[in-house]
Amino acid sequence: HQGKAFSGGLLMGIIKRADDLVAVDKNLLSKASSDPFVRVSSDRVTDGKHKETIIHTTKHKSGNLSPKYEEAFCYDLSPYHSPSIEFGIFDFDRMSAADPMGHVVVNVFDLIVQDEKTDRPIH
Repeated sequence: HQGKAFSGGLLMGIIKRADDLVAVDKNLLSKASSDPFVRVSSDRVTDGKHKETIIHTTKHKSGNLSPKYEEAFCYDLSPYHSPSIEFGIFDFDRMSAADPMGHVVVNVFDLIVQDEKTDRPIH
């Protein structure tokens, strides 16, 4: 990163969709499905301790393996946040904790550098 430090900034994004997710709810009476939702989070260091900060959580989409969300989020990332943002997808369950289905970690600093080189919106 040519010696640049992450100085924070306003993060704006849209969670658009997920495609061809795996069915994690197995049911003898009906077809296997999932009720997916997305959680966007970042680590924050406070008093030398790492703490996960939830930036946004989408609504869950019942029985949908290719959900469309179209949900916008906005968050002020301070220099105390990690420049990495995690997008986790989970299966919603009413009676127990959400089941993790997958995740991806995106380095915001890399996106900013990429955007400066191309001078166009990032998708």
